Amino acid sequence: MAEAKVKAEEQLLLTEYYGVEIDDITFTTSAKSIVIINKITGKAMAKSAGTDYVIAKAGNVEVRIKVVVQK
Repeated sequence: MAEAKVKAEEQLLLTEYYGVEIDDITFTTSAKSIVIINKITGKAMAKSAGTDYVIAKAGNVEVRIKVVVQK
């Protein structure tokens, strides 16, 4: 599992896509009170300190990325 540590003022996680069109990927988070994400573009914004997971899904493949937001 991938992990990203960001401070609350940092708002962008960069991702790379291999063999998948960005239009085929949807993004969600497990705790919208910590990180919100645009489900189409994948642009994430930290809302508060804590641990969350960004979930990227294409077809039946799902990847969870642990995000730790620090004050």
